[in-house]
Amino acid sequence: MTPRLLIITDDALSASALRRALRATGAFTVFDGYTEGRAPCGDIVAALRPAVVLVDDLRDHEATLARIREVRAALPTVKLITLAASMQPGLLAEAARAGADGAIAKTARLERVCALIREVAAGTVFHAFTAAPAPLRRGNTASGDAPTLTQRELVAMSLIACPGK
Repeated sequence: MTPRLLIITDDALSASALRRALRATGAFTVFDGYTEGRAPCGDIVAALRPAVVLVDDLRDHEATLARIREVRAALPTVKLITLAASMQPGLLAEAARAGADGAIAKTARLERVCALIREVAAGTVFHAFTAAPAPLRRGNTASGDAPTLTQRELVAMSLIACPGK
């Protein structure tokens, strides 16, 4: 059984494009329509009980944070991802404090968005919403060699670092 996904947005066109792309992956059962992001949604989320909720960054940042808090309160274990208009660390930190598990830039290509949502839903991606540390250089580790990443980590990092490619 595929995880059920609910889209919360204030833009019907975005919801339609996201729904089509996510359904095409076969990785999710996406609810028909979308939940209007300008109105409270906690009761709807509690009734539908999705495994994943995608909150499209609303025109009003405070409304986006309110929807994230409502979703988290209604379903504490749901995977909650925001499709962010701005990747500014301060705004992302606010989303994380409100309860978001991850954030994806709105500028990312749809297939990349779908891939990252799949990974967050599977629990294989974590983002702390903080600035990245300076890159490690040879000799910065105890053994003197640069750390290596698994193939899966490299794929996830390439999706995050190069969303438009």
